[in-house]
Order: sequence, then structure tokens, then C-alpha cells
Amino acid sequence: MSGPAAGPAAAAGANQGGAEVPVFRSMPAEIQQRIFTEALRKPQVHFVKASRRDSTTTNTWSLLFRPFPRRTDPSGFRVLESLAVTSANAAAAVRLATLDYAWLPFAGLLARFDASTDVVCIEFDRTQHGFRFEFFNRRNWLVGDPFAGGHLADDFPSLRRVAFTYNYRGDDCMSGRNVFRCLSEMGRHRRLKICPEELVGLIDCLPSLEEVYIILKPSPSMRSRMQVLAYARAFFNCKYLIFSIRQIYLSSICAFYLP
Repeated sequence: MSGPAAGPAAAAGANQGGAEVPVFRSMPAEIQQRIFTEALRKPQVHFVKASRRDSTTTNTWSLLFRPFPRRTDPSGFRVLESLAVTSANAAAAVRLATLDYAWLPFAGLLARFDASTDVVCIEFDRTQHGFRFEFFNRRNWLVGDPFAGGHLADDFPSLRRVAFTYNYRGDDCMSGRNVFRCLSEMGRHRRLKICPEELVGLIDCLPSLEEVYIILKPSPSMRSRMQVLAYARAFFNCKYLIFSIRQIYLSSICAFYLP
């Protein structure tokens, strides 16, 4: 059996293998916190999975939110959670970087986010058999069970930025398989993927909301992107912005700034 390696070459190999650099830990706590704070991405994007929950006592339905599995979840709160446990200074940096503390409405999991800057992306669980996400708008309650929007307001009382995915490859919004299903008899929203009336019915339940983001996943053409821009101009009459966020594996975001 050969003995342990020695000499400068072995030391260099150890450093290349990821040996800890003691300089950082010897820095003052204030400088360490500043470095951690600069390393935090702002705004953070958090993904939540929404499923339908029906009430037999009130004949209403609401949204129940769950986190995605840790191994596939790119949410910002996972990054903050991992960073905060590395050291006391890292935990302090996470606290200092959060201007408006809020909590994602998960049962059994403490997931914090910054309500002043962060974006919460709501992904609807389409695997629920027989359940539909429709009748968000009050005007449609005559033909379906009312949506209990008060629960959504309680879950996100201070949320300012919310996002939804524009599923341009799926069914149009007249289909019963789609989220934000359009109930227009004339079919005026047939070519769209998100009924604007239903979308407004949902976001109207968020009392502190300021911005709505529509997320576009990578597309081989510009057609879907232009369609969403036309969607913004036609129904929201407000400014829009497109920018790349490669770090969360998405192509672009279209932001609707509410008046």
C-alpha cells in the first residue's frame, strides 16, 4: 500500500479539488453579510402548484397550494433556504435582503419570500381528474360553482407580482381542458390560451397586486410571443416588458403593469 502523497503538487491538487479557502471566514461579519447579500438574485421567482379544493358546505371552490418536489424546484425560496443554513452570517444576509417578509401558503413547510420584489408563479395541477379551473369571474357564477376568492386573498395578502404560464401549445381557452376557460357564447377569445375575463376574475382577488407576468416557454417561432404582446395591448391597455431569465429555464416574461 502506498503512503500519502506529499509536496507542492499534492497541495495544489488538494486546492483544485475544492479545499476551503479560510480567507472568507476571517473577514468581518459585516463584509461577509454584504457579500452574501450581493450574491442573492433579485427578484426571486417562486413556483407554486395550485389544485382545486371543493367545499360541500358552501358549494364553492378554492385553490390549495403546494410546493414542487425539491429536486426539480427552481424556486427562489429553495435557494434562500440552502444559503441560510450555511452560516449565521448567511442567515443574516437573507433576513436583511428581505424587505417585506411574507410566507408562501404551504402546509407543513415554512417558505418565505419578499412580497415587495419577488414574483410568485402559479402553476395549475392539470392531473386532477374531473376538476376544472373555471368560473373565476363573478359574471360566470350563474353557470358554475362560485370561486371563493377570499381564501386567495388570505393566502397572499401582500403579494405584488404574480405570474402564469401561457401554454401556447395546448388547447385554446374555449376548451374545457384549459385553465381560464372562456365562456363567451360568441367565442371572441377562441384564438387565445388565457381568457382575459377569467384572468381578471382571479387577479382581482389579490388585494395588493401591482404586476401580472405571462411566462412564455421556449418557442421555435416568434408567433406565440407576438400573440401575447397583442393580448397585452388588446385587453390590458398597459405597458409591457420582455426580458430573458435563463437561470430559471424559461425563455421570456411579458409583464402587464396594472394601473
